[in-house]
Amino acid sequence: MLSYYRVEAVIFDRNILVSGSQDKTVKIWDIKTGRCAHTFEGHQGGVWCLSFFTPNLILSGSHDGTIKIWNVKERKMARSILAHDGPIWAMVRHGKILVSVSQDKTAKVWDISRCLLLKTLTGHNKPIFAVDMNEDGTLVITGSADRTVKIWDVETGEVKKTIWVSSTTSVMAVSYHKGFIAAGYDNVVCLHRETGKLIKTFNEHEKRVESVQLKIEDPEKITGAIISSGQGGLVKIWNTKMPQSIQTYKLSKEGGSVKSIKFDELRIVGGLKDRIRILDFQAPNSD
Repeated sequence: MLSYYRVEAVIFDRNILVSGSQDKTVKIWDIKTGRCAHTFEGHQGGVWCLSFFTPNLILSGSHDGTIKIWNVKERKMARSILAHDGPIWAMVRHGKILVSVSQDKTAKVWDISRCLLLKTLTGHNKPIFAVDMNEDGTLVITGSADRTVKIWDVETGEVKKTIWVSSTTSVMAVSYHKGFIAAGYDNVVCLHRETGKLIKTFNEHEKRVESVQLKIEDPEKITGAIISSGQGGLVKIWNTKMPQSIQTYKLSKEGGSVKSIKFDELRIVGGLKDRIRILDFQAPNSD
């Protein structure tokens, strides 16, 4: 699957894959054939993050500071929100609640069904690059260039916990699951409890980590998996109990950055410099 500039974001379901790119477009792909079904244009900057709202409505966040809603069936932009005073680097949705984070150092909580701003979360003193939510949508987790991860109460807008993840550099990725937080900074992936306690660090990446996804199977035994990717062109799968990765995939032969990864039980999808790679575990030679 080809784009024209660096792919910054990917999401997918059973039928379609959606990509956002520095070429300012949102592209809809047939996940089975790899063909581009439609290209949405309208952003004035690169598209850095995506989310499904419904199977027919796609949300995109851009370097231009806007969130746009795209109608896949009607192939048109449904709404545009001037959301932030700087680039939107990441967003996450839980039900009708969307949280976007930005270069402007804020996280904003939206009722996206009404395009209504509910709260602005302020407390980071540098840009926010990453965001996630807990399973019931009551907590927001943010990762920032100020080297911290913050846990916010959605209802009150207050910080419940600040975790100093890195002593030297920006937190580029966060993923929350069942009381645990995986974070990526520099070439490191770390696993923390929600309380802030460091459980383990994983150090095999040679370059900056830019995407992590965490899945905890047993919170008491702290068993589960982390998938991470970054500037080295590698996707690594980790067992939370082991210091070494259990599997490594090189998505980019040239060693380019893997900016975004998503996975389910059957596939890992990664966005690269100018293309999208799909690892389909049902089809050993898929590309």
